[in-house]
Amino acid sequence: MDNKKQNRNENFGMSKKIIAIYVITLMIPSNLSITGVFASSAIALGDSSMDNWPMFHHDIMHTGYSTFNAPDTNFVKWNYTTESGYGGTGVSSSPAVVDGKIYIGSALGILYCLDALTGSNIWSQYLKNSIYSSPSIADGKVYIGSNFGYAYCFNASTGYQIWEKLLGGDIMSSPAVTNGMVYISGFCLDATTGNKIWDAWWTSALAGSPTSPAIADGKIYIGSDAGYVYCLDAQTGKDIWKYKTDSYIYSSPAVADGKVFIGSEDKNVYCLDAETGNKIWSFTADDTIGISSPAVANGKVYIGSNGGYVYCLDANIGNKIWSYITGNSVCSSPAVADGMVYVGSNDKNMYCLNADTGAKIWEYTTGDMISTSSPAVAYGNVYIGSYDGKVYCFGSGSSTTQNGQEQDHSISGDKGTPGFELILIISAIALTLLWKRKRKL
Repeated sequence: MDNKKQNRNENFGMSKKIIAIYVITLMIPSNLSITGVFASSAIALGDSSMDNWPMFHHDIMHTGYSTFNAPDTNFVKWNYTTESGYGGTGVSSSPAVVDGKIYIGSALGILYCLDALTGSNIWSQYLKNSIYSSPSIADGKVYIGSNFGYAYCFNASTGYQIWEKLLGGDIMSSPAVTNGMVYISGFCLDATTGNKIWDAWWTSALAGSPTSPAIADGKIYIGSDAGYVYCLDAQTGKDIWKYKTDSYIYSSPAVADGKVFIGSEDKNVYCLDAETGNKIWSFTADDTIGISSPAVANGKVYIGSNGGYVYCLDANIGNKIWSYITGNSVCSSPAVADGMVYVGSNDKNMYCLNADTGAKIWEYTTGDMISTSSPAVAYGNVYIGSYDGKVYCFGSGSSTTQNGQEQDHSISGDKGTPGFELILIISAIALTLLWKRKRKL
């Protein structure tokens, strides 16, 4: 009898522990992804631990330039198929790559975190609407905007939502984060809380505009639908200077060597003095300069046009060094690394060009146009999205074909397992164990 009583007491004690586990699962936030908790995207970065591309066009000055290695072949190491459904299947967002993870949004409104080496889904989160904004990663957090005017902040490791703020309009602008502040469209937000610090008086002119702020020396530089290039005080938002072009500006500025470079729908690429806003030079392209934004590296400026050209200009005087014609509009923004220029085109192709001569090194045809998604270079790879709904990783390899057939490195997308399903899984395990214990009684 004493042994039976002891066993019953032990089983009862175990039952209480199982019930406690069940109760704890109910306390898990419903927007926490199971893949964010258990999946590991550990990557052996070694000496290249700083080989990241943490935001649109690489850095807060939007130079679009990386000093690290990049691939000279069109070998597809993997591609990830995002979810499709009402709202579209395309990927217009540009990837950010940090600490072995790639972050990118889709037209369906899903923010993905993928393993940068394998393409596997680490976590994903539904936002309130389509995502054309590109993520920015800072201090272990992901910042991004979406249509219907929302800005978001997520934990970069788990996907847990930290805050969201309704700003108004469609937020297609990509954030830049520095000194505890998030700059997106014409707004400055507190990076920790999302509370608005200031907004520019002309912010309404940016509603639905993809122009994104660049930051240098305590100043914010941004374009506008009204055709102005603005320079603002980063702390107060007050105008320092503005420069008027002759049409809309959807391009985002790049700042380098005391100069601001930006394109306009008036067909011109402008170089302005970063301190005064005075024009240093302008270059007239074959067609309008739409969303494509300049990259600046080694005394050269690279930008695409709606006429399908990729231009290389002298950064000091604006003379054309070379141009390369693609088969359709170039809305993608070039990335420069390892002596090569990477850019997508609406002709469905991803291009790699020689940065000095413009000679084509390779191209790769995706399933649909590469519109506003722009390349990110990290870990010796190039990442980009396409309207075919896929995220591509190009890296070192012999070719994209094997025995005349394209190699299949595709990965099917899923939403990741949300926290609610995590609750159900752990709860089911706990209840099963409890039932087995009761049967032994």
